[in-house]
Amino acid sequence: MQKFDVLLLPRPWLRDSVNQILRVMRVTAFLLFVCFTHVSANVFSQTITLSGKEIPLKKVFAEIKEQTGYVFFYNKGALDNTLPVSFSVHNMPLKDLLDIVLKDQPLTYTISPKTVFISRKPVFSLPIPIVMADTIHDVNGVVLNENGQPLQNATIRIIGRNKSAAANENGVFTLPNLANGKYRIEVSFVGYEKYITNIEVTGNTVKVTAVLKQVQSKLDEVQVIAYGTTIQRFNTGGLSTL
Repeated sequence: MQKFDVLLLPRPWLRDSVNQILRVMRVTAFLLFVCFTHVSANVFSQTITLSGKEIPLKKVFAEIKEQTGYVFFYNKGALDNTLPVSFSVHNMPLKDLLDIVLKDQPLTYTISPKTVFISRKPVFSLPIPIVMADTIHDVNGVVLNENGQPLQNATIRIIGRNKSAAANENGVFTLPNLANGKYRIEVSFVGYEKYITNIEVTGNTVKVTAVLKQVQSKLDEVQVIAYGTTIQRFNTGGLSTL
């Protein structure tokens, strides 16, 4: 029996439908291209002539709308903390002017047909630095008087920093969580001279021994009188000369 190859041809009505769909797609693509080209050309053809000093952005936007018809759209509060601008332009395209007035502002913009959308620039927070445990140390010490007795409640503070401590009943104190570096420590107690010393935290154990000297009262100063010497606190009588 002789075999015949059968060639299947598309039906005429199906072929015509496909061709019609392709023609519609080509026309649609062309119209979209013309539309976007028109919008782009319209944006760049808009020019503004404007000048002034310390002009608020809201006023600048109002003047641009007056000259070009473009409406500015932004959320309430978007212009908070913005700076007034000073400039002088003549027949400048809209996009170039917006680049100038928003250069140092926390704002960005997009342009669509007859509308300028203003929005806040995204804020990126810096990552919090991680301090390794081996760079944090405690500084320990003791506060004594000249006789070696502890001075309870003596104040110990780091000069220039908001960190301080108080001595306990044994005169012992701890300044916790100090990063590696150099510090200036002041130790004070009522009735005693201040003790100031420099320390350096490098990872090794740091111990401070502060010996405070008692302040000598003027009432205990020795005075010379006509008939001998006495301490000022006991010399309550007045001296006079003729």
